[in-house]
Amino acid sequence: MSYDAIIAGASFAGLTMATGIRGKVLLIDRKGVGTLPTSACATFHSVLKVLGCESSLLKVLPKINWQTSYNSYVYKAYEPFCTFDYKEFCQCLLSRFEGEFLKAQVKGYKNGAVVTNKGTYSAPVIVDCTGWRATLASSAEKDFVDEKNLCFGLETVLPYEDDKLSFIMDPNIIKKGYAWIFPIDKGSRVGLGCLAENSRTLAGKLRSFASSLNVEMGNNLNGGFIPINLRRAVVDNIFLVGDSAGQVFPLTVEGIRQSIYFGQKCASIVQEIIDGHLVLEEGLRAYQDFVNRHRLLFKHFMPLQHLFFGLGPRSLEVVSQLSCRPSLLRFIQRKYYDAIRIESQ
Repeated sequence: MSYDAIIAGASFAGLTMATGIRGKVLLIDRKGVGTLPTSACATFHSVLKVLGCESSLLKVLPKINWQTSYNSYVYKAYEPFCTFDYKEFCQCLLSRFEGEFLKAQVKGYKNGAVVTNKGTYSAPVIVDCTGWRATLASSAEKDFVDEKNLCFGLETVLPYEDDKLSFIMDPNIIKKGYAWIFPIDKGSRVGLGCLAENSRTLAGKLRSFASSLNVEMGNNLNGGFIPINLRRAVVDNIFLVGDSAGQVFPLTVEGIRQSIYFGQKCASIVQEIIDGHLVLEEGLRAYQDFVNRHRLLFKHFMPLQHLFFGLGPRSLEVVSQLSCRPSLLRFIQRKYYDAIRIESQ
């Protein structure tokens, strides 16, 4: 069977792509859609509203807690955050997909085709949404993934109740990283994120952090690497979207909105190729140009990450006091929210 487009990876980026293209589309993933969480699953509540996926909502969080070694700063979010159920969210998007889903392991890219453990599949348009490994792009270009630009996150669910989205930057808990507490309907998702070189001892540090919250951690852990530097969005004749393209903000390590945002744009370009309004080379160039126009935005976060991760506890406290002044805080939040806007599907 011939396809108009093949999408490797069926998480936020892949599902956004799949639901945004009309034609013969093949979506490939090694797991059933929504069965393998790849995120802490927290974003702005407005994202779920715009996408029509409020059925996945777990808890609305109108307040944020920023905590250092010395103080906690609780403030109202510019736009409420929320946590959501990963499987329900993915199934919500999948319900709009009219193409074919193949449960298979993507092995790589060869001669313009996607190689899987169930065969090789070809299409004029191929999209890599396989996550930080960028399986297709890495197959086409050796050393595409720079392991120096990876963070590692580890998370568990604890019986800890709260009504705030919490970020804790305390070297006593984790160096060159931070802890988070994202309340859900029952309990909270609690995790640690740090630069990749510290990932080996992360489980022990997470257990210690759980103990500081007076709860005991089980063995149910979720984790993985997260890219923290924007990569190229096109490799060979492959479109890259989401973590494959490094579309994650350094410091905040937010990637859900970016995966959807760039996925929507990429899907619209792919549709123009399928409809014959663009040739493949024009579409690849248009998408890369679109991503490049946002490159400065991503670059702004890298020095902030170096600053915050490099500060000692007292210096971090001073910066936090200055940053959490109401007028400046409101400005920062508004700019952050407006940087990436999701459109309705």
